[in-house]
Amino acid sequence: MNYFNINNKFKFQKFFRTEFWVLFFYRFIGLFFIFAAISKSRGFYHIERVLLFAHFPPSSVEPIAWMLIFSELLLGVLMTFLLANRVTGIISFIILLLFSFFLTYLLFLPNAPSCGCTGNFSFFQSAFFENLFGVLRNLFFISIIFFRWRIMQRKVVQASR
Repeated sequence: MNYFNINNKFKFQKFFRTEFWVLFFYRFIGLFFIFAAISKSRGFYHIERVLLFAHFPPSSVEPIAWMLIFSELLLGVLMTFLLANRVTGIISFIILLLFSFFLTYLLFLPNAPSCGCTGNFSFFQSAFFENLFGVLRNLFFISIIFFRWRIMQRKVVQASR
């Protein structure tokens, strides 16, 4: 066997392709959604506090909080196991856009609380930096979901030829 033959394919060539990394991060987003949902369900007072700060009616805060937790858990499972790819991608893209707009809104308000994006777990002491990190993380997640959609679209076009 000649290892120096240029015509031989590199065994791990697929590992270095963009498609692999986009799929890897897509599943990572799913795992992050599952982590965030579990963390929020253990004590969702962060979500309640943010929703009350944003002037949601107090009677609707708890149902909205549980709806967010359930939707994150469901999307996380669907994204991790690559189920209903097209619908899951579109819904998660829209939800992440809405979360990003809401976090951007919180960035410009004085004395805004931390977003509670990961429940009881926080990365920073400052609520401003926590919200800023949430916006940047969501933009990264949105870009991965967009690239995943483009790869799926390219595969459909190639299969139809």
